[in-house]
Amino acid sequence: MFDTREETSWNSDEGTPQFITISLEEPQKVAAFSFQFQGGFSGQKSELIMYSADGAQVHQEPFYPEDINSPQLFQIAESVRENPCSKLKFVFESSTDLFGRIIVYDLQLFG
Repeated sequence: MFDTREETSWNSDEGTPQFITISLEEPQKVAAFSFQFQGGFSGQKSELIMYSADGAQVHQEPFYPEDINSPQLFQIAESVRENPCSKLKFVFESSTDLFGRIIVYDLQLFG
């Protein structure tokens, strides 16, 4: 998912919600993120939750991926971009797959 190789991926179990949590080594400012899903196994109604170094939730916002194979870029609210975070959690409340499975080929964070 992070190695930029097309033949590797992350896949979830069945059911909803599914989530991916990223813990950063040092707090960083994150302005955007991108996902590349496998078509037919995309997240639908989704949410980003950001946490500070002390573990407090500092931001929460929805995002809505399309059911496509291409990378999709999502901008984070401008009011939050300047605040460093230490952890991000991507929650997929629903999936385009009948069984709730999600497959991610690439996930990138942008500062």
